[in-house]
Amino acid sequence: MVTFEGVNQPRSALHLADTSFGSFGTIRDADNAAQVGTFSQQCRKGPASGLGSQTAVCAGVYKFTDGDQITLSAVWPLASNTAFDAVVTAGTLRYEGIAGSARFTPTATAGVYHVDFS
Repeated sequence: MVTFEGVNQPRSALHLADTSFGSFGTIRDADNAAQVGTFSQQCRKGPASGLGSQTAVCAGVYKFTDGDQITLSAVWPLASNTAFDAVVTAGTLRYEGIAGSARFTPTATAGVYHVDFS
């Protein structure tokens, strides 16, 4: 399990219909003691996503400090404190050939999720 904390840029995009926005942030170890990487994602929200105004389609890259990377795609519910699943689409180095899913579970801190890969 890893923890990630992110920032949506621009924050105002979450309130607009039919728009794109990006996020970035840090990945921390399961104890939240050390940063183990960074992430970046791009999302499309609104009617053009085909999923409505409270959902976004996102694709992201998780880059770990040792150079390993994992890519994911998700239908992200924009409502706060909602768990969701992502599809693990690919990986590099020790994660080469990875496939499966990742469960994002919100914590008590807004914008911070625990992520379990399976």
